[in-house]
Amino acid sequence: MAKSIPFTNTECERPNSEQTMGNIQLCGRNQDGSNQDESSSKSDDALLDVSDARGSPQPMPRPLHSASTIENARYSVNQSPRPDHANDDRHFVINEGSRLRVFAVFDGHDGSKASEFVCEYMKQFFEKQFLSEVESGRSTIDNILENAFLKTEYAFFKSIEAFIEEKQTIQATITGGLSSYEAYMLFPTKVSRLQELEPKISGGTTAVVAVILGDTVHVANTGDARVVLVQKFSDGSLVTTQLSVDHTVENEDELIRLQALGLDPEDLKKTGRLGSQENTRCIGDYGIKQGYKDVETISQADQPPGIAIPSITDHKITKTDTYLLLMSDGVYKSIENIQDPSSTASDAMNYLVEKLQIAEKKTPSNFADVASILLDDLKETHEKTYQNHANIDPRSPLAVQCRKRDDMTLIVYCFAHT
Repeated sequence: MAKSIPFTNTECERPNSEQTMGNIQLCGRNQDGSNQDESSSKSDDALLDVSDARGSPQPMPRPLHSASTIENARYSVNQSPRPDHANDDRHFVINEGSRLRVFAVFDGHDGSKASEFVCEYMKQFFEKQFLSEVESGRSTIDNILENAFLKTEYAFFKSIEAFIEEKQTIQATITGGLSSYEAYMLFPTKVSRLQELEPKISGGTTAVVAVILGDTVHVANTGDARVVLVQKFSDGSLVTTQLSVDHTVENEDELIRLQALGLDPEDLKKTGRLGSQENTRCIGDYGIKQGYKDVETISQADQPPGIAIPSITDHKITKTDTYLLLMSDGVYKSIENIQDPSSTASDAMNYLVEKLQIAEKKTPSNFADVASILLDDLKETHEKTYQNHANIDPRSPLAVQCRKRDDMTLIVYCFAHT
């Protein structure tokens, strides 16, 4: 059994309410290094010399980063947008100019309980334990990252263990084979209590973490939050490469994994979901883990179909590396919504990088504002796209695509050598 890392109240960032492109100026210099509540930046005139890195922790200068988050919204014709729910995204940044940089985004579902817990727990792990585990030499960095994800999930489920045990105890006293109506008529008090327990047990979160250590970027993720690397080459072209893996039923490798457990991949593709969620991997989510037998569409699986094992990618830093972008799915899906249906994922990333350059030009003296400027622009464009098309025909494809927008969180890291 995994050993739980002691959990204390360490602070996480909480919300308030391969294609080329043209030559664009990259990563402004002489930033003032100021901090903001939702967007923070550290800067230094020194350059990152990756040629001296040997894979072990090395002192690094302070390059630039920016982070921001925006709450979800639902639109109606000629009415102000309103949120469907409180912002469930969380994120943290460890970028203090020492040997370690860590960036992380967590996109919660069924509330922020899981994303809040996981964000704070992982931040504490990276601040207090990660480097000592690396330096001990007892395990590879990839194994340390995987174990961090699994230990975090174990700790999360321990935090709601009493509610899970109570649910299982009540279920064991209700006669099997009853419909929901029959169960309520025969055991109204017990069924009511089960309904009260559900929000205390449900909930999970995607997790994407990028660790910069020595000359390598280590990326670990579960779910569909993304890490995208932007590189600039000698001809001025920009290329985007996704370093994370989308764990959804559109991922053929995930379908193969789920089919081996006894699930029908065609049924999964039709619904686009595993149980009630779009993600096939996450931290938490009792319904696709211990409680999967209670979910009709996945109950035939031989074992829990949802897992917290992350996909891990290692990237050696080069002089072409310009930006590292971490984002919740609300960012790239909002871009996809406002684009022509024939647009590709690469088109969406190109759009994002173009907007990033524009945002950077708007705030040449403070890189910390870049993420918030970019998300504000995307928020405004998304709403305008809906209103412009819905006023003509509310059933038009773009009006339907843009009728609502998810929470958006974005972290932008600028490599110091650019």
